[in-house]
Amino acid sequence: MAIIAGVVFVAGISLLVIFGSGTDKVAQATKDERIILFYSKDCQHCVNVEKYMQESGIEQKINIVKLEVSPTDTSEDLKKNAEDLVLKAKFCGIVAQDVAVPFLWNGANEVKSKDQCVIGDIKINEFITEQANKE
Repeated sequence: MAIIAGVVFVAGISLLVIFGSGTDKVAQATKDERIILFYSKDCQHCVNVEKYMQESGIEQKINIVKLEVSPTDTSEDLKKNAEDLVLKAKFCGIVAQDVAVPFLWNGANEVKSKDQCVIGDIKINEFITEQANKE
């Protein structure tokens, strides 16, 4: 699992605000009802998830939004994605230094709980397979 040590760099000062007080931001981020895969191009575990999704045809069965985060890219979109990732992780009780990719947000879960977050290629592949089999 590739720890996003650079999330602090990517999200900049916003991380201090998010983890300092941002309860309104966390609440807003958890209203997201999509299944979102946060990934980095430089993450081998993310590549494993992508490969599994392609080979298994998962994306034809369930809709998964993919959002890139990268500790080396400072574009506004990637900063926003990194901030969204951290907010969702905070909701699940994951502290900033433990945020890692691949990271999956299960916004499709009707009951919002700390089980919304899945980290790591093996757990994500198991989760998306289970979701696809429900369809």
